[in-house]
Amino acid sequence: MIEKSADVKLYEQADSLLDQFRASVRTAQERARNSGVNYTFTSNGIRYIARPDGEIEKQSSPNGE
Repeated sequence: MIEKSADVKLYEQADSLLDQFRASVRTAQERARNSGVNYTFTSNGIRYIARPDGEIEKQSSPNGE
């Protein structure tokens, strides 16, 4: 049987950790939505606030950017 190289093992371990991190983030986002907390995200350099009721609002920065 051919043994996997250390590089392949490291890649697989990193991939597994990233999957766990993504799942944790999704869980935290869902809990926040269920708790009524606003969710802030950025798309194309523009900041938005998603409210628990589904409304999305564009957020203006203090310096007008």
